[in-house]
Amino acid sequence: AKWTPVEVTALVNYLHEHRAECGEAGNFKEITYNAAATAVGHLYNGGGGVKTGKMVATKWAALKAIYNAIEVYRNRSGVHWDNERGADIQGADAAQVWKDHVVQKGNAAIKPFRNGGWEHYEKIHDIFPS
Repeated sequence: AKWTPVEVTALVNYLHEHRAECGEAGNFKEITYNAAATAVGHLYNGGGGVKTGKMVATKWAALKAIYNAIEVYRNRSGVHWDNERGADIQGADAAQVWKDHVVQKGNAAIKPFRNGGWEHYEKIHDIFPS
């Protein structure tokens, strides 16, 4: 399903408000996904279809993949990450480290954040059980 940026933000906000319902693996129960679909339903603008609980679960899996890719990168030695500039790649050496990193399996989700942050990082970070 196609999600608008407004729908994604509403979904992240909803799941953040209901983060106590998040399980150990960072997933929610079907009832939470269905409720989230209802909560973002009013944002439907005729494109991408009305969201269902299954669509919410799929989108949440994609958002978790982005979050996890950022976490893998952040935990590397000698790299930079912040929510304003992302990886803030400056210079040829940093560019090569970045290039080598994003081609590795599971790391492609971080590509859009080479020099720009991710507005959902903090809330999604809060959702995961510590």
